Amino acid sequence: MSRNGSMRKSLNKAAASIYEGLGRLIRLASYFWRSGRLAALVVIGTAILQGLAPVVELWALGRLVDRLSAFISETGGAYSGGILSGLREVLPWVALIVFSRLAARALAHLNSYAGTIMQETMTLVIHSEISSKAAAVPLRDYELPEFHDKLSRAKSGMGLNFANLFVMTFMLLRSIVTLAGLVVIATRGHWLIPVLILAAGLPVLRLQNKMNDQRYALVHGNTLRNRMKSYVLRLLTDRSSAKEVRLFGLGPYLTERWYSIFEEVRKRTFRQAVRQRTRMALAQTLPVISFGVSLALLLGSIVSGRLTLGAAVSVIAAVLSMQSNWETCIRTAGYIHELFLRFVKDLLGFLDMPEREEEGRQLLESFEPGGCDITVDNVSFTYPGSSEQAVKGIKLRLKPGEKVALLGENGAGKSTLVKLLLGLYEPSEGAIRYGSQNIAEVERSAVWGRVSAVFQDYAQYHLTVRDNIGFGLVGAMNDRALLRKAARGGGAAVFVERWEQEYETYLGPTFGGRDLSGGQWQKVASSRGFMREPLFLALDEPTAALDPEAEADVYRRFRDMAGDRTALLVSHRIGFARLADRILVMKDGELIESGTHESLLAHGGEYAKLLSAQSQWYR
Repeated sequence: MSRNGSMRKSLNKAAASIYEGLGRLIRLASYFWRSGRLAALVVIGTAILQGLAPVVELWALGRLVDRLSAFISETGGAYSGGILSGLREVLPWVALIVFSRLAARALAHLNSYAGTIMQETMTLVIHSEISSKAAAVPLRDYELPEFHDKLSRAKSGMGLNFANLFVMTFMLLRSIVTLAGLVVIATRGHWLIPVLILAAGLPVLRLQNKMNDQRYALVHGNTLRNRMKSYVLRLLTDRSSAKEVRLFGLGPYLTERWYSIFEEVRKRTFRQAVRQRTRMALAQTLPVISFGVSLALLLGSIVSGRLTLGAAVSVIAAVLSMQSNWETCIRTAGYIHELFLRFVKDLLGFLDMPEREEEGRQLLESFEPGGCDITVDNVSFTYPGSSEQAVKGIKLRLKPGEKVALLGENGAGKSTLVKLLLGLYEPSEGAIRYGSQNIAEVERSAVWGRVSAVFQDYAQYHLTVRDNIGFGLVGAMNDRALLRKAARGGGAAVFVERWEQEYETYLGPTFGGRDLSGGQWQKVASSRGFMREPLFLALDEPTAALDPEAEADVYRRFRDMAGDRTALLVSHRIGFARLADRILVMKDGELIESGTHESLLAHGGEYAKLLSAQSQWYR
């Protein structure tokens, strides 16, 4: 590549980086502005005025010294006019210095007050954005490690890092205003003084930004290691794994594994820090040399008599302050750049993740209480990052009001098919239709508002019973009659209604609530599924922790509650299958059998083999 071509490529890359940075800065400013316009204006205004206060004080100090010098020269030091005469000469400048200091402190308190409001409001806005995005991205994204890396980095920017970014930005604004005033004053000594001091700091600023890029790349590369470190630590400290950690003696092994990951990350960070500190120490010799040259120029101006005594005092103070202020600007700018990379870039990268486009999609048609035909037309699905299809070429029709049992061994694809039927996943191939509508063309909320399910990996909410069951239909959480009906349908009412606070009882140990058994948690989850009266109902193996009698009871009540609605009952245990109108059997992602209990037994296929294999344990 030619020299011109290489330079053009570098310039284009720099321009693209600047354009991208400005775009992010504008978006960050929009969050700032949305968090409260009045508070934003107060924070900006007070930061600027705070920056001006030291400059005003220096200028007033110079004028004070000049007036004192002139007064002494005029009176010959005899003070013939008396002390009051001398005070009248200098009092305005003393008052201005005192006022600037009082104003700076008052402005600092006002800035802090408005800044606290802004920080809290902006943090709320950012938290809401992240939570909304996490809830809006397609469910299949949760199967990707890359998604969890992005989410982890976005969440790490919330709280202290975000507050620091906010505070540092206005510290930099204040310092820049002060620096500009000091430059004006220092120029009176010699025009080269501010040029030398500012120019000498530019290489340091450039090196610092380069170091920030390197640190960000290291942090980005360590994301998976840090997530693994946090996961191993959670295994050591989490209640759910505490039994096995002790029973199997995993404590020393997991501790060693955590330590090895920690050491790997620490060594990478330490090696980088040593290299960077060495380079920075060398780079910082240039500002020291420029400062010495600037003082020499200033002394030359004073000796030559080009400056009055007051001007000399203010210029000397300005040069001393400008050096330290410029270094503060460089450090603050570097810190902001690092936080900008590690927070804003990661945050906006997460918030920019694509969502399912809802605009222009259809609403779901209205159906009779019995539901509608649900047609699965040659559907296949492959999980992100996998080369194998989880379900393959499924063709199926569920009739209105039909109760269907879906059987198969673990890993057969049953749960994946349920998520496809509920609209949680979109097929890689084929289509699923409710009535005549392809649900891929229907708004998600319209589909999810008309279906209900109880999953095998149900959530345990460490909140009240009302919350745990009412989450099945949030808008009806305060409908006590519906809540009781759902709890009875799912089997939770048996123990909940014996408690003193009944549905206001907290569950789980997080907030000091009742600790439930696995079977009780499953009954609470089943009750959540009974809150709705959907056109399609799915029960995806939620009874694994129940004894056979309790499991059969749940399935019977589920069938009763389903009424004339379409229902799919999923399990790898087939004892309940006789309750269904029809039985489907899956194997290796394919639907291989369909029929009644009697017809499938007569066929002597997979269903008969499963029944025989499971029956032998009861003989």
